[in-house]
Amino acid sequence: QRGYSQEGEPYYYHAASQATQWEAPAGWREDLAEAGERARAHQASLSEEVEPELARAVYAFAGAGSGELSLDAGDVVLVSGKEEDGWWTGAKQSEPGRVGLFPGSY
Repeated sequence: QRGYSQEGEPYYYHAASQATQWEAPAGWREDLAEAGERARAHQASLSEEVEPELARAVYAFAGAGSGELSLDAGDVVLVSGKEEDGWWTGAKQSEPGRVGLFPGSY
């Protein structure tokens, strides 16, 4: 059976299982595709993909959280991403399995 909620939303009611299934609003596929495109564009704007490059830390940096990469002056870092806010993503050459964020100015 098809019915409408108090808010006017269409739904289907399956009498045998006593389950209600809401009908998707018109245009939901286009809305979902548009939301996906916006999410991909936002993600791309957060991190500029770069060819991995080596950089040497000029200053020490003490990472504050588990997602930040602590550096000592002289550390060689394989840089894998650069954020618009100046933070870079990478791993120290001496610890290639530990990837984290650090200030690109260091």
